[in-house]
Amino acid sequence: MLAVLVPADLAVVATLLGAVVSGRFQERAAERQICVTHSETIRRDRLEAVTALACVASDHRTAMWTRGDAILTNIVQAVLLAGSD
Repeated sequence: MLAVLVPADLAVVATLLGAVVSGRFQERAAERQICVTHSETIRRDRLEAVTALACVASDHRTAMWTRGDAILTNIVQAVLLAGSD
Protein backbone atom coordinates (compact mmCIF):
# COMPACT_ATOMS: atom_id res chain seq x y z
CA MET A 1 0.00 0.00 0.00
CA LEU A 2 2.80 2.41 0.91
CA ALA A 3 4.54 1.60 -2.36
CA VAL A 4 1.49 2.95 -4.23
CA LEU A 5 0.96 6.12 -2.15
CA VAL A 6 4.51 7.44 -2.32
CA PRO A 7 4.66 7.70 -6.13
CA ALA A 8 1.12 9.12 -6.19
CA ASP A 9 2.00 11.75 -3.58
CA LEU A 10 5.20 12.54 -5.45
CA ALA A 11 3.23 12.98 -8.67
CA VAL A 12 0.80 15.36 -6.96
CA VAL A 13 3.61 17.42 -5.42
CA ALA A 14 5.47 17.56 -8.75
CA THR A 15 2.30 18.69 -10.53
CA LEU A 16 1.68 21.44 -7.99
CA LEU A 17 5.31 22.55 -8.13
CA GLY A 18 5.14 22.63 -11.93
CA ALA A 19 2.01 24.77 -11.77
CA VAL A 20 3.67 27.20 -9.36
CA VAL A 21 6.83 27.48 -11.48
CA SER A 22 4.81 27.91 -14.67
CA GLY A 23 2.67 30.61 -13.05
CA ARG A 24 5.77 32.47 -11.89
CA PHE A 25 7.24 32.38 -15.40
CA GLN A 26 3.99 33.82 -16.78
CA GLU A 27 4.02 36.59 -14.16
CA ARG A 28 7.58 37.54 -15.06
CA ALA A 29 6.76 37.52 -18.77
CA ALA A 30 3.77 39.78 -18.14
CA GLU A 31 5.91 42.16 -16.05
CA ARG A 32 8.51 42.36 -18.81
CA GLN A 33 5.81 43.08 -21.38
CA ILE A 34 4.41 45.88 -19.22
CA CYS A 35 7.90 47.32 -18.83
CA VAL A 36 8.51 47.22 -22.60
CA THR A 37 5.13 48.82 -23.32
CA HIS A 38 5.83 51.56 -20.78
CA SER A 39 9.26 52.24 -22.34
CA GLU A 40 7.73 52.44 -25.82
CA THR A 41 5.07 54.87 -24.57
CA ILE A 42 7.70 57.12 -22.99
CA ARG A 43 9.82 57.01 -26.16
CA ARG A 44 6.79 57.87 -28.33
CA ASP A 45 5.83 60.79 -26.06
CA ARG A 46 9.37 62.17 -26.09
CA LEU A 47 9.55 61.89 -29.87
CA GLU A 48 6.23 63.73 -30.22
CA ALA A 49 7.50 66.47 -27.90
CA VAL A 50 10.71 66.94 -29.88
CA THR A 51 8.76 66.96 -33.15
CA ALA A 52 6.37 69.60 -31.81
CA LEU A 53 9.33 71.70 -30.62
CA ALA A 54 10.96 71.49 -34.04
CA CYS A 55 7.71 72.57 -35.74
CA VAL A 56 7.28 75.51 -33.38
CA ALA A 57 10.90 76.58 -33.88
CA SER A 58 10.46 76.42 -37.65
CA ASP A 59 7.25 78.46 -37.47
CA HIS A 60 8.99 81.02 -35.28
CA ARG A 61 11.89 81.34 -37.71
CA THR A 62 9.44 81.79 -40.58
CA ALA A 63 7.57 84.50 -38.66
CA MET A 64 10.82 86.31 -37.84
CA TRP A 65 11.91 86.13 -41.49
CA THR A 66 8.56 87.51 -42.64
CA ARG A 67 8.71 90.28 -40.04
CA GLY A 68 12.27 91.23 -41.00
CA ASP A 69 11.40 91.17 -44.68
CA ALA A 70 8.37 93.40 -44.07
CA ILE A 71 10.48 95.89 -42.11
CA LEU A 72 13.13 96.02 -44.85
CA THR A 73 10.46 96.38 -47.54
CA ASN A 74 8.89 99.31 -45.68
CA ILE A 75 12.29 100.98 -45.27
CA VAL A 76 13.07 100.59 -48.97
CA GLN A 77 9.65 101.98 -49.92
CA ALA A 78 10.14 104.93 -47.55
CA VAL A 79 13.54 105.67 -49.04
CA LEU A 80 12.15 105.47 -52.56
CA LEU A 81 9.25 107.77 -51.67
CA ALA A 82 11.61 110.24 -49.99
CA GLY A 83 13.91 110.21 -53.01
CA SER A 84 11.08 110.95 -55.44
CA ASP A 85 10.08 114.18 -53.63
